[in-house]
Order: sequence, then structure tokens, then C-alpha cells
Amino acid sequence: MVRLPSIKTIEETLADCREDAIAIRKIMEKERYFPGRMLSKVNNFLSGGGKEYIQSKQDDFSESKGITYINMGDTYIPTLCYDHSSGRIFISCWGDIVERNPRRFGE
Repeated sequence: MVRLPSIKTIEETLADCREDAIAIRKIMEKERYFPGRMLSKVNNFLSGGGKEYIQSKQDDFSESKGITYINMGDTYIPTLCYDHSSGRIFISCWGDIVERNPRRFGE
């Protein structure tokens, strides 16, 4: 089962109001097994800057192990993320993820 952020978490981090948080959660529930499509639809709802990918040091030609996220215009603005390695969907600042995981994303 794919766990999704709660409406409360979405409202506190991504949405401007509860109604928007509910709408985002509905998109996420409908597309929970298609993370790329989910991120695209949430991106459109939020008027984000599109999906982007953070390459992992473990990426290879056959498998992605990085993180796809919605570009919200700033490294430290919370955004919706999909971790290809764990299959986890969560909200975080992508800059924090990279800083906390230097072995996975560092130089």
C-alpha cells in the first residue's frame, strides 16, 4: 500500500487552503500507483515549474534510484517528492534531502 501525506500535512505545506489540500489529496489518491502522472497533475494544480529529477549516485542505465519532485521555484520550499529507491511519496524541501544524504546525492 502506498502511503500518502495527510490532508493536514498537505494544507500546512503545499496548499493555500483546506479545499486545495483536499483537491490535491484526491489527485494523489487517484494516481497513487502512477507517481509520475501524480506529480504532473499536482504540478498543474499548483502551477509549479514542472517535474525534475535528482540523480542518485546509485542510478544506472537500467534503474533510477533518485528522487523526482515538483519544482516550486526554490530549493527550500516544501514540495511533493517521489523516491524511486523506496517507492515513497512525501513532502519535503529537496535541498534538505540532498544535504541529509551526501552518500546518496553528494559529489
